[in-house]
Amino acid sequence: MNFKLLAIGVMAFCISCGKEKTTEPTNAPVQEAQPTTTKAVDTTGLFVPVTTTRQEFLKTKKEYVEAIDTTHTISKINGEITLPIKGNRPPVVFKDSLQPKYDENIEQYHYKGRIDNPAFYLVQGDFWEWNDYYMINQYTGKKDTLWSDPVFSPDKNLIVNLSPAYGLEGDPNGIQIWKVANNNGNATLSKIKVIDQQEWIPLEVYWVDNRTLIFRAVTVANFNKVNGEPQEKDVYYFKMRVL
Repeated sequence: MNFKLLAIGVMAFCISCGKEKTTEPTNAPVQEAQPTTTKAVDTTGLFVPVTTTRQEFLKTKKEYVEAIDTTHTISKINGEITLPIKGNRPPVVFKDSLQPKYDENIEQYHYKGRIDNPAFYLVQGDFWEWNDYYMINQYTGKKDTLWSDPVFSPDKNLIVNLSPAYGLEGDPNGIQIWKVANNNGNATLSKIKVIDQQEWIPLEVYWVDNRTLIFRAVTVANFNKVNGEPQEKDVYYFKMRVL
């Protein structure tokens, strides 16, 4: 018997047995679009993105309770929005500019509602190529400027807001996180976190609980690939927990 040939045959058999089968089933489900990496550009380690599902996002969105009372109105008179401040303090006034609609120096303001506790007004400012969002303390008149509408955590101790629409050179891309220090309605805001990166674009965000955010997002690569008009197949979903 040729023992050398026998040994070679046994070795070949063992090697073939150790290989894993990698053929995918033809009816595999379509995967949601994913970023090239699941970790956001965040050097502090405060937030760890975890991929989630569209179903969980839609459930959270449906159950989220909006903190801003948009039914409360303050009329603009002669181009001015006048916000009364408690304790006989002077009002805070936002005044539209008299520039033509498409002038570079245009300023237009819109009252968006109020939050009762903590006590804030919300005003949007429209300018030539950007928008600002102002939260005004109803007790002191102090103004804080946000990138977009505030989204309150259920206990109203934290706020998240998204960056402006993606695409304008120099604009941030990501989120701001604010802490609300509430003293019987008289609250102060402090910015505790900014994520500004070029990997993913946040499209929507809600709070799952008092410390967890859930996002609908699109990668910058996919956004550019579809010329800034992402469809459902182009987006993905993830959560971030505040540790």
